[in-house]
Amino acid sequence: MSLKKRAVKLLARTYFQPFYKKLHYLALKGMNYGSANSPSDSGEISVLKILQKELPMNPVVFDVGANNGQYLDFILNYFRELNPNIHVFEPDAVAFRTLEKRFSNKPNIHLNNLALGHTQKTGTLYSSGIGGVDGSLVDTEEKDLKKTTISVITLDDYCKQHTIEKIHFIKIDVEGFEMNVLKGAKVALEKQHIERIQIEHGSLQSIIAGTTLYSFIKLLKTYQCYHIKQNGIYKINYAPIEEIYYNSNYYFKFKE
Repeated sequence: MSLKKRAVKLLARTYFQPFYKKLHYLALKGMNYGSANSPSDSGEISVLKILQKELPMNPVVFDVGANNGQYLDFILNYFRELNPNIHVFEPDAVAFRTLEKRFSNKPNIHLNNLALGHTQKTGTLYSSGIGGVDGSLVDTEEKDLKKTTISVITLDDYCKQHTIEKIHFIKIDVEGFEMNVLKGAKVALEKQHIERIQIEHGSLQSIIAGTTLYSFIKLLKTYQCYHIKQNGIYKINYAPIEEIYYNSNYYFKFKE
């Protein structure tokens, strides 16, 4: 028996599991998993710093799932010298009113009380509270969820309506509905009209929706996938062990 097999026989025992569980949690935090709830804590600012140097003047930026504008604040701060043209999507009516109060006076920000999805329709937004950060089109079947009827449009239809031929950066944080947003961008992806994509993945809603990191990488085959760390992006060479369901952010850009 090899030394490796002997070590597994010795160490993979039930009474070591509480220790390994704590070590596993520490390792996940060290790899920046489970930190996606706030853009100030998630490492997303490190991506904005990269984009600050890479994007051209007047870039087209999409903020999909804007909530009350937490991430939008950072976009405006880090891209202020670039004069970005920002398209914002938030289907929750209460959160959208907050966005209107805060940003409707800015001519470079286009506010849309809509969700992006794989087809144009009306949908149901599920949330623990109206205006909260956990609103999703994925039903977790938890008790006392608030249900709101919302409008859904595809990214392709929106771009056609607004004559948008290039998106320099899109951030998608829609609580497990990210794959549907990308499926609604079929034409834009095929024509390589979207240069950089950031998605949140790994929530309970992601599990219920059946999305995997592999499915994103397969769909975005012309892009290189990176995991967002606190100080930058880390290249992912996919293997099944990368399937970690602990809310986190991923970044995709065209392969070189």
